[in-house]
Amino acid sequence: MHLIDWQSVLTEHQVHLLRELGRLPGVNLQIVTSMRELDARQAQGWTPPDLSELDVIALSSKTWLADGIRLLRKNRTAHHLFCGLWADRRLFVLLLYARITGCRISLMSEPYSDVTAGLLRDQSGVAGRIKLWLRRAAYRLAGIVLGPAVRPVFAISPKAVAQFTRAGFSPDAICPFGYFVPPSQSQVTPNRTAAPGLRLAFVGGLLRRKGLDIACDAVRAAAAEGIGISLDVYGPGDVSTVPTSDHRIQYCGVIPFGDTQKVLAAYDALLVPSRFDGWAVVVNEALLQAASDAVGAAAMLRKSGAGFVFASEQRQALAELLKKLAREPAALAAARAGAAAFRDKLLPPVAARYMLDCYSAQSAQAANPACPWY
Repeated sequence: MHLIDWQSVLTEHQVHLLRELGRLPGVNLQIVTSMRELDARQAQGWTPPDLSELDVIALSSKTWLADGIRLLRKNRTAHHLFCGLWADRRLFVLLLYARITGCRISLMSEPYSDVTAGLLRDQSGVAGRIKLWLRRAAYRLAGIVLGPAVRPVFAISPKAVAQFTRAGFSPDAICPFGYFVPPSQSQVTPNRTAAPGLRLAFVGGLLRRKGLDIACDAVRAAAAEGIGISLDVYGPGDVSTVPTSDHRIQYCGVIPFGDTQKVLAAYDALLVPSRFDGWAVVVNEALLQAASDAVGAAAMLRKSGAGFVFASEQRQALAELLKKLAREPAALAAARAGAAAFRDKLLPPVAARYMLDCYSAQSAQAANPACPWY
């Protein structure tokens, strides 16, 4: 199988999967990127990934159109996997060209944001509402133009599955997917005696979309009823948004890239209270957390029992959940057991094999393989 993967930016979200995919027998994998780095991600502490073993072609900013068309023409019989529809509009132009010329096209995408809060930076409510309307219209148009030709669609989260179905992509072509990172190589013994009570962590940009205010309100509500509880906040952004006047809530800086798993080992649970997150890879890194149902990776928690899901924006529901965890150690113990049993399903080699099986099923017009994660 000759697979050409078209990416706007290569990050840790994808490289481990791609490396394992390229190692599978019979797979010839090439990667085309249109941007070397994304400034907004760099500002959040992301670092360039290790590209060893990967055959990467970087499109020139000046000759990207001619170079991309040349690659498509040269590789008409290959499978062309485009990652995202509009992460880079230049790739969308090449996707349309591939559609018009009859290339074999597949797609991998997170859901589009269905909230008005900005993805990488906070923005006004008016701008958010306009962008939300435009996203919905653009996906409906994409379904009309691309839907009949795209197989498979690797939809990252159940929300993405629903959105692509509504947009007009064939349900038979949609394969549930996610993001996958390997386990940390550092051997860490969790230290849960450093502070009394339930120790919680928040890891993410200090943006309204990430829902830190929801987490802080829930922690304070639980503490008001006598629950021993603390929340450590990690992430880049406007530190003034962290209410450190409350001694139970501490801002702890930015976790060095690659150290998240090691840091989280010291906590009882990770809180992911996002108003929207296409997936949230930090959930993979924690495997024991309370996540809002607006987080794509919450689907893994429902399947694995490795964590807990609460309704997005429902502060009181989260507070009740935190009280339950503090009062019932057995609930945390059961979640840890669920995490331990589920970890092997999240490894990049499992995802690579599943992806290849999806391509085989689509080529044979057979039923898609069962999703391992949700």
